[in-house]
Amino acid sequence: MLCSVAKSCQSWRGRAYARQGFAVLLLTRRVSGSDSKEARPTSASQTKELRQIPAGCRAFTLVEVMVALSIVAIGMLAAFSAVNQIVSDTTYMREKTLADWIAMNRMTDIRLEGELPEIGESDGEVEFATQSWRWVSRVSETAVESLRRIEVDVALADDPDAVLITLAGFAGSALSLQSFGSPWLTGAPGGLQPQVPEEPSPPEETPPEELPPEEPPPEDPGDH
Repeated sequence: MLCSVAKSCQSWRGRAYARQGFAVLLLTRRVSGSDSKEARPTSASQTKELRQIPAGCRAFTLVEVMVALSIVAIGMLAAFSAVNQIVSDTTYMREKTLADWIAMNRMTDIRLEGELPEIGESDGEVEFATQSWRWVSRVSETAVESLRRIEVDVALADDPDAVLITLAGFAGSALSLQSFGSPWLTGAPGGLQPQVPEEPSPPEETPPEELPPEEPPPEDPGDH
């Protein structure tokens, strides 16, 4: 008896809850003004709505982002390469200019020794512009007995095989203007040495010549 009463109570409560849920569902449909199909669209309708999004509201795809990053990376690589090339060219021109000065200094030293340079090769190192440099000078014969050909190579001491500049010149008494009969310059075996000419002596003053006395004009016979 008790069991049947309990079962009837449970079934009554279940029906009551079902009625309340149905009433809430009807109220929701009335407020929204649409049926269950319009309230909960299917997946196909959602996909169609997403495809109909305006073009201005679309985001970038992964492919577009990767392409944009690739273009930016290529542009930055080209810019870095250009800057690196400019720095490298500037450094090379600076080293080449300094090497040219060192070669000219060595050439001048050989010419100022006052003697005909000996045939052969010599080398050495020098500190210049806070860097170590290595020079190699070579003296060779020419067709003229009193003339020598000089070549000077200059490179960094850290990399002596990479010659930055080679300067060629000549030294000897054959280059002096004295050998050509010039009285103004006298040449030593190392080069030309100007000789200051003597000042010319002032000319002697000669007394002015005495003019003969003027003769009186002849008298006119008509005056007597």
